[in-house]
Amino acid sequence: MNICITEQTTTIRNDNAQCQWTIKTENCFGLIYNSLERHLPNFNEDAIVTNCINYMRNAMTGKDIHPATSYKLLGRVERGHTLLFFHEYFDGKESVVFSLQDVDKIRIASRMKSNYLPVSINETTSMEFDDLTNVTQVMVALLYYYAYYGLKLVKCRHCGCWFATKSLKNQYCKRISPCCGGILKGENKSCEQAVRQIMQNCTRLRGAIRTKASRTVSAQLHNSTFLPEFEKENTELECAARERPTVDNLTLYYNFLKRINKEKKWLGG
Repeated sequence: MNICITEQTTTIRNDNAQCQWTIKTENCFGLIYNSLERHLPNFNEDAIVTNCINYMRNAMTGKDIHPATSYKLLGRVERGHTLLFFHEYFDGKESVVFSLQDVDKIRIASRMKSNYLPVSINETTSMEFDDLTNVTQVMVALLYYYAYYGLKLVKCRHCGCWFATKSLKNQYCKRISPCCGGILKGENKSCEQAVRQIMQNCTRLRGAIRTKASRTVSAQLHNSTFLPEFEKENTELECAARERPTVDNLTLYYNFLKRINKEKKWLGG
């Protein structure tokens, strides 16, 4: 495989599979890493090792006695070994910064030899790597580029995908939010825009519910059972959505307010 990385885009070519992929450079590493996590769900280190062992057993015996999970990524079969390799560097972290020395250690650990340095670096912030043999090496090449140009890897607070950025202050990627087309209607919005819009929608819904509930007789007599229960649950969900504005937390909070507004339970007290 060959890879050409520029400031804007990364092009990966697999001549054996006769395929080519062009991806935004800031998203490329994260796209590959998140693909591994998505296709190999709930894989811990033991599960990945077992999966690789099962594959080897099947290859040696010629029988599918121990079914092994696999899928193709960039034209290469992945069974969890790449995810296992990068697991220690990224699991449980919100941001990662690699120096060239760090990447060299990763390169040695991944057994890259003659193909570990770019074949060219030019003034337009681009690099080319040739003769990469697997997905792990493609990811190491991307890390080399990020380290060389001082880019950091950050896990988006909203969609959870990794992206490269010049500053750790950037907490959201520029991808389209997974909430678009779901709880967020209308135009496609980036993760940061989506978080802002959804929280504004929730604030309006919450205010409408409070206003309607406060007008009931029970509320005015200070014996409403609805308001204390609503405020308690709202506080928990709102705090979670503000502290960790993930797709799940925002969806849970928004759907809670929509359900309450639709059911009009304040009319019962």
